[in-house]
Formats: sequence, C-alpha cells, structure tokens
Amino acid sequence: MRLTKNVIALFAMLFIYGTAFSQKTAIGFRTGASYFTINNDLLEENAKYELGLDLAIPVEFQISPIFSIQPELHFSQKGVAFEGMEDGQEQKIAVKTNYLELPVLFKANYGNERFKAYAFVAPSVGYAINRFATEKLGDQDIEKEDIEFVKNGDVQDQRWEFNAMGGIGGSMKAGIGHFVADVRYSFGLSDNTKFKQDKPSDWKKSTNRGCTLSIGYMIPIGK
Repeated sequence: MRLTKNVIALFAMLFIYGTAFSQKTAIGFRTGASYFTINNDLLEENAKYELGLDLAIPVEFQISPIFSIQPELHFSQKGVAFEGMEDGQEQKIAVKTNYLELPVLFKANYGNERFKAYAFVAPSVGYAINRFATEKLGDQDIEKEDIEFVKNGDVQDQRWEFNAMGGIGGSMKAGIGHFVADVRYSFGLSDNTKFKQDKPSDWKKSTNRGCTLSIGYMIPIGK
C-alpha cells in the first residue's frame, strides 16, 4: 500500500507541475488489451504471447503546437503462455503478473484540432503487485492459482521493472473532448530475476516484451 501511495503521489506531482508550465492540459481514461510474452534465449519458441488487461489514466501537457508530455498511471497485465499435451489432451498454462506502471510519453503531434495523429517514445517504471497462473486442460474448466513472489534466498523475483516504449496513435474531436486510440510496443530492460550474489556466468535474463492496443477519451481542463 505504501508503494501505491508513493506512485500516486508522484503522478499527482507531475500533474501539478505539468499544469503550471503547459499551454493546455487534458486528462482522460483509456482501456485496452495487452499482448505479452517473456523474452529468454533458453525458452526459444516455447514461450507464447498471452492476452491481458490494460487500464490507464493519462494526463497530457501541451508544451507547443507539435510537442506534448503525457504521464500515465497504469494497471497493466503482462503474461506468458505455454502450450503442450497432457494425458492426450491439449494443455495451456498461462502466468500473468499485475503491474502498477508509470510511463512518461514524449509525443510529436501532427494535424488540427479535429483530427490529429501522433507518435511517441517513453521510459517507464513499474512494480509487480501480484501474480497468478491459469491452466486449461482439454475441455475442462480453467483452474486459477495465486503465485507468491520469491522474496528470500540468493535468487529472488525482481518486482521492479524498467522498460522503453514506442508507438503511434490518433485522436478525433467528439463533444467537449477527443476520442483517442493508440498501439504501442514495450521492450523490457530489467531482468525479472535478481541475485543477492553474483549472477551465474551462463545466466540468461528474462524480460517482458509485447504490445498494447487501447482506446479512450481525453477531456481538456484548466487553460
């Protein structure tokens, strides 16, 4: 809970300072689907992509007619799936991790007040809140199980995540605000595992990698 409060406080601070220096400010809500996997050389093609949920509260600060900065507070699911056979039946096991995430988008905007296209890059930091696994065997019901993070020992789960994002999108004037839609690719930079001692020389790090498609609505406020 303390971490959640700190992240929300940071988001609020960005909002206050951004509003003070921007020409225009807009706030909104976005919902979408994530499509992620784990990148690891040892897994090769065994790790499949898994669908998840992505919810965000974006705040856009327009610095100039073509440039804006947009911090976003996300609830994001990042997963991986494995498929095979068990007792002659198709088996799918998926693991999903729920993150609280804060990317800051640097956007280049093209167009007019009615229609606008944009491209962006963004650094992002996230923290894993919890994790669960699901199993589907043949025609049986999906079974779900919570997974505890490994917090003790020489090898632990890394709950902090740093990644880079890039994407494109567009907006259309509707009522007092704008409908928005974008697609983005997220490239994990940090290993999902951490070591108290030195890493083994043959260790292959695992990173989250995938894309997100979302739609939402932005409402201008302030200036």
